[in-house]
Amino acid sequence: MGTLYHFERLIKKYAIDFPVVTLKDGHYEAGDWIEGEIKHRDKRSGAMIPLPEEKIFGSGGTYKKEDRRLLVLEEIPFHAYVFINNKKYQVLEDIDFSYYAGFYSYILKRVDSFDRTEEFK
Repeated sequence: MGTLYHFERLIKKYAIDFPVVTLKDGHYEAGDWIEGEIKHRDKRSGAMIPLPEEKIFGSGGTYKKEDRRLLVLEEIPFHAYVFINNKKYQVLEDIDFSYYAGFYSYILKRVDSFDRTEEFK
């Protein structure tokens, strides 16, 4: 059947560049969580938009106003970290529209209020 809608031009128009970091599995050591080392680092581009209020209020507290939706033309690994505007997000939910519309939609959860993004650059 193929792509019914073409969103590539629209996404590229509002796209920003950002790093994507995938980490190795972390572990507990003496009761403290030790974050895994960087497994893969990549540059991507996509359009970031706020979550609709229905998604925030209907989530039962899972999502907040700081969380975002990201529209990209290439897949991003699940649970990868994305750094946009010096804020750290984790990919939590994905919807694959690539067959019908040629893009992927992800929900990004802001994971660190005290953004320490310099460690991943």
